[in-house]
Amino acid sequence: MASPFLLDQVPWTSLAALFSQVQETVQKLSDNEVEITRIDAAREICLAEIENRFDLYRKAFDHIFAERRAVIDGYFTAIDQGRTSGDRDMVVQAMAGLAHLVESSPFRDLDRVRSMLDGNDVIEI
Repeated sequence: MASPFLLDQVPWTSLAALFSQVQETVQKLSDNEVEITRIDAAREICLAEIENRFDLYRKAFDHIFAERRAVIDGYFTAIDQGRTSGDRDMVVQAMAGLAHLVESSPFRDLDRVRSMLDGNDVIEI
């Protein structure tokens, strides 16, 4: 006679294997969440480093071009003063200095600037 209980008909080894697979899946999900958290943290660190490097380069280039702007302004001031006072030598010297500055590139020492920015040296800007 058949048992009135369905539990007698349950394949227990299959259920044990199913629960084992469920436990494995839960563990893998947990491991994946830990790995995703680690990757997210590493990504945030990389993004912060990129932003910091960008800020440093921007400040360095702002400083370089501000210096050049100040020197260029000085040459134009000297040219104006020379013209106003009739001092031909002052005009010629200021124009020669201006021409030399304009033809020189602020990027000619870019490798040196880059190595300074990438190094651990303290750079005052």
